[in-house]
Amino acid sequence: MAKNLIWRYLIIVVLLGWAVYSLLPTLRYERLSDTEKTALQEEGKLFDLESRIIKRGLDLQGGMHLILEVDVPDFVKKIADNQSMIYYNFMDKVDAAYSESPESDYLDILLRIAEQDSIRLSRYFPANERRTDNKSVVDNLEKECQHAIIRAEEIIRNRIDQFGVTEPVIQLIGNKRIIVELAGIDDPQRAKDIIHNTALLEFILLKDAEYTQDIINRIDAAVKRISPADIAHADTAVVSQKKSADKEISVSELLGLSESGDPRDDATVTVDLDIAADQPFSALLRNLGWDIGVPLENFYAVNKILNDPEVLRVLPNDLRILFSAKTQKVQTTDGKTAEFYSLYFVNREAGLTGEVVREAKAELGSVSSEQMGRPIVNVRMDAEGTKIWARITGANIDKRLAIVLDNRVQMAPRIQNKIPNGRTVIEGFAN
Repeated sequence: MAKNLIWRYLIIVVLLGWAVYSLLPTLRYERLSDTEKTALQEEGKLFDLESRIIKRGLDLQGGMHLILEVDVPDFVKKIADNQSMIYYNFMDKVDAAYSESPESDYLDILLRIAEQDSIRLSRYFPANERRTDNKSVVDNLEKECQHAIIRAEEIIRNRIDQFGVTEPVIQLIGNKRIIVELAGIDDPQRAKDIIHNTALLEFILLKDAEYTQDIINRIDAAVKRISPADIAHADTAVVSQKKSADKEISVSELLGLSESGDPRDDATVTVDLDIAADQPFSALLRNLGWDIGVPLENFYAVNKILNDPEVLRVLPNDLRILFSAKTQKVQTTDGKTAEFYSLYFVNREAGLTGEVVREAKAELGSVSSEQMGRPIVNVRMDAEGTKIWARITGANIDKRLAIVLDNRVQMAPRIQNKIPNGRTVIEGFAN
């Protein structure tokens, strides 16, 4: 009997020990401040910690629950083209019918009234090139609505990632709705503002290499003025990428900071010791071929430098410096894989904005094209956009153009030739 009790007690102790061990990551995570979480994220340690904590939803810690829906009538009107009095009278009739029966499908009403009034929808809305009957046009509008909600989901996800919410729930419901759940959010209004802001799509020319190098030199000089310490002699550990030249130092050492109270300033960055003393900003960057790379662990330091008042004073007014929307994995010289953001030096003013885009379709390249079987995006612009686009592309052949969404560069393709008709093919997608 006593032996059985010993085994029971032993099992209970083991289970309790396992429970306490399992709770430790959660307890540690709960005690972290926002700045400490950011520091761990920049060091690549936060994801591992979050994967081991006990998840708590809205029912346990509260938060925010939103249901977002595509405004189909507004969306349809925004992509309409060749508008005339016949179009306006027709749409007024559709809107009146929809207001009398708001539970009905707007596109079904659009099709029904178009058939009744013998309206040819392909005159006003994008249609399949092979089929221009009204039913095909409405089917195409339905697909455009679905694509819009998918794009909205991606934009919301990117914005919430920047907001710093852990384990957000972002889910598509049907073809026109998105559910967003943000557990533990302590500033609901700010979160709503971030989510509801209209996404800004911009097409911006990149600065040339000579101009970019001059700006980097100016930033190097500014950082040297605010960093009196000799970075090359910082007493720190050597890390790998270029074994003889790369070293880890803290952000505080790099910028010559006094105690700031921000634990992110104690996070380490990787600098190239061959140039760190004379070019402290350049030492944080890497050459990725066509792009300037920022190692993931250096992102905070580079961003802090670019927003330093001393650095901002030396930057010209016609310049914006933007990061890529996502990181890319690159194999380093020692055979390891590292993550890099790309850094882009672009014009202050956008050449065009998304307001002129009438249609954007993702598809595979045709059999007769050089991009056969590869992902491409076909973009069609309105009349005003077509004129401006022809001028921009004609004057900047072989230059790069950044496609920017919410101040993050999605990609920066090269202009291959003048585009006079407003129809553009964007290449270079991985999927």
